[in-house]
Amino acid sequence: MAKKLLYIFISFMLVFFLTSFARDISDLALGRQTDTWFNNSLTPIRRLISAFIFCWCSLSAYIIFIKLYASKGLFKSIITFLLALLVIISLRYVIEQLICPYLFGFRNYPKKVRLYYYYLDSFWYCFYYSILGLAFFFFDFVRKKELEQKEAQLQNRIAELSFLRAQINPHFLFNSINNIYALVATAPQKALPVLDQLSTLIRYMLYEDQERVPLKKELKYLIDYIELHRLRYVKPERIEVNLSLESMNLYIAPLLLLPFVENLFKHAELDLVLGVFET
Repeated sequence: MAKKLLYIFISFMLVFFLTSFARDISDLALGRQTDTWFNNSLTPIRRLISAFIFCWCSLSAYIIFIKLYASKGLFKSIITFLLALLVIISLRYVIEQLICPYLFGFRNYPKKVRLYYYYLDSFWYCFYYSILGLAFFFFDFVRKKELEQKEAQLQNRIAELSFLRAQINPHFLFNSINNIYALVATAPQKALPVLDQLSTLIRYMLYEDQERVPLKKELKYLIDYIELHRLRYVKPERIEVNLSLESMNLYIAPLLLLPFVENLFKHAELDLVLGVFET
């Protein structure tokens, strides 16, 4: 927050003194007899004191709303902000009406100014100079909400992928293990490649944590998945996989295609299908 407060302070001082210079130049051009930087040696002191006082309005606005808005709500933030302005106005009165006359020989308002008028007039100026701090708060608030929304979307995607990984069908695992066990007895030379396919498949389902993976990698996983399912059927040669993609240089969310293929084996009675079943 210290860095942001420094930004507000520098921005406020630049805006305050640039507008002050512009107003003085305009007054001189129009022939108005007012105190400016150019015809009164006390004007820089007066303006510098006002700048620091009003800068506190901007800083207070930012600090109060950034600290209280999210936890206490808008109403309490506004009440606290208004109370802070009253404190700043009281401080301004003490500095400009009581201390400055003794140190520099000037005061910002007449000596016998009524307090209610002083507070009302000062409140307008304090609120006006608070706009910069409120603008910084609004900008930070909107940016924070956008980041929170993006983070929530990212977490939802991660949760969805985690859910997909959790959908490993236990029957598929048990059937694959039983099929591998049968291969060890009947065709041991085929058992090791199938076991490697199963381990690669499980590793991919459990530990692939990237938001996007190459489509080739996803299809390789699906082919291994289908190959393991072939072991369940009497005529596995009737299951064919035909890939006809125009481009393989694509990326996809991992496990996105799994539910479609899984439902195919879950609900289709492939042993009863006549001819070749293509997927």
